[in-house]
Amino acid sequence: MKERDIQFTELIGKVAVRSKLSIERTRRIILHLRDVIADELKLGNSVQITKLFTAIPKIRKGRIGRNPRTGKKMTIPSTKTVIFRPSTILKRELKNSNNPTTTE
Repeated sequence: MKERDIQFTELIGKVAVRSKLSIERTRRIILHLRDVIADELKLGNSVQITKLFTAIPKIRKGRIGRNPRTGKKMTIPSTKTVIFRPSTILKRELKNSNNPTTTE
């Protein structure tokens, strides 16, 4: 059973404790990591962080859709998105955990 989602500030606190860094320094490192990943994805590059995940940029093609209220046809523009794939190690750790969870 899913207990709860972890928030950004709680994540920073946990990483700071494990790494023995200050909360502010840990926050800056995580934000810099996010910025570097975003910059690479914007350039169309995949980002692989071994033992964690691979982030792959993807462009969804534009298409014709319908307005659900009016039924009128409309053009849905192409959009940029990212696909996150967990590493094999992360998947294995989740599979072998002693605390199984289900999403509801």
